[in-house]
Amino acid sequence: MTRIDEIVKADQPILTERGEDDSVLIIAFTGFGDKLHMGVFEFFDATKSTRYSRILLRDRFGVWYHHGINKQIRDFPQLIDHLNAEAARLKPKKIICIGTSAGGYAAIVVGHHLPADYVHAFGPDTNLNVTVAQAIKSTFKDRNRYRRWKLLFSRRAMKEYFDLTHLLRNHNRTTKFYVHYCTHSQWDAVRAKSIEHLPGVTCIAYPCDTHAVSVFLTKRKFLEKILDVSRQDHIAELAKAHFCDNCRSGDIAAR
Repeated sequence: MTRIDEIVKADQPILTERGEDDSVLIIAFTGFGDKLHMGVFEFFDATKSTRYSRILLRDRFGVWYHHGINKQIRDFPQLIDHLNAEAARLKPKKIICIGTSAGGYAAIVVGHHLPADYVHAFGPDTNLNVTVAQAIKSTFKDRNRYRRWKLLFSRRAMKEYFDLTHLLRNHNRTTKFYVHYCTHSQWDAVRAKSIEHLPGVTCIAYPCDTHAVSVFLTKRKFLEKILDVSRQDHIAELAKAHFCDNCRSGDIAAR
């Protein structure tokens, strides 16, 4: 088994490692990019310090994990089945799914179906806008233009997951979903607010203005608190306590 410590050198879609404390399993989904994407180094360092068991996944096809991760795991149902089997093998008492951007979207989808105990999505996509009209409207400057066209004609994509409001409306009665985003990142705020009213969802806005909210939280020494299993039911209160001394009124909000 490849150790996750070798992730910076590995070109693999999935890496699994049993932790010293195997009572908790963290499943981390990377976003778009080659090998390592925004926030993955931060996740790597933070999850290593927890000593929990870890699974790190990479979407080498770049379509929000709708085409799975390799030739053997080719869609969301097969990915969910594989992760369920890994969880059964590792036998954790608690499962936490985490991810940034497109990986945050996948963490929500997979966390809903496993079901995970907790999901932490950092600046996640919540509606893929995969429609003919949106695909035609998008310009070459739109980084997701090709991905939308690919999903439109995909036989493997789960179209019922394109808009997460439909998925999250039917809460699984197990998972607590935390969505983390920067108050002054307009697009991330819009996406978070589209699901903040749904059952089991808590959206937390931080005093920053970047899509890379996980990087911000790492620099402010808060990501490690988010991943501490003993604190999972008090994340919103912890965020307010951690940032209130240095933020303007209204910069920290939990809904």
